[in-house]
Amino acid sequence: MSAAVAARVSVIVPALADGAALTAHLPRLAREREVAEVIVADGGGNDAAAAAIAACGALRVPCGGGRGPQLNAGAAAARSELLLFLHADCWLADGALDEACARLLAPGVGAVVFRQRIEGERFAYRLIEAAASRRARVHGSPYGDSGLLLRRADFERIGGFPPLPIAEDLAMAPRLSTLGAIVETERPLHLSARRWERHGIVKTTLLNRVVAWGFRLGVAPAKLYRVYYGRSPESLPVAATSPAGEGRGA
Repeated sequence: MSAAVAARVSVIVPALADGAALTAHLPRLAREREVAEVIVADGGGNDAAAAAIAACGALRVPCGGGRGPQLNAGAAAARSELLLFLHADCWLADGALDEACARLLAPGVGAVVFRQRIEGERFAYRLIEAAASRRARVHGSPYGDSGLLLRRADFERIGGFPPLPIAEDLAMAPRLSTLGAIVETERPLHLSARRWERHGIVKTTLLNRVVAWGFRLGVAPAKLYRVYYGRSPESLPVAATSPAGEGRGA
């Protein structure tokens, strides 16, 4: 990647009761040479990660309303021309962000997602990874846990994420398709297997399908959120920080 592109990526991490994941992964993310700043869009329940957020110079932006509003709030606070949206329980393989930035520069490319690598040896995880790759490359509908890199100008042009508490990635897909091709990296984005291990692979996969089908059938996002999480989108308090957030990387 050229020096002109290096260190121009703002990373937006939506977080909701993700203290352990933030503590584990933020320091590694902040050390990526392409990363200019890390922004934690804090939906609440992350006080355990306050020290890690401060130590790596990340900006903490309080925001309620679910993942869509969190992602938009983080993007509004970002200063770089490239935006990377990344879940809290993910971490990038060496060279993955460099590859993603290079791919975004190719003609006709509107957005870049990452090939998934779920941390576990079960064969079912390889099937889930293959399905995620096909969904992104063939159907142009990546889920949020594949990460998303795009230009700030394009993000603003399509109006950002729909302000939904869940399924914001599904609602975003038609907007992304207007920007150009969605391409996938060869170097992976590592995903924690915590969701599948906690609830079981079958149950978690079925819940994902229920949300996707329900969204396409017009079920209210707030109802889908309750089905998936077992609570309403307003159930957790927003992080108690100043409206402008706290902390800022150099």
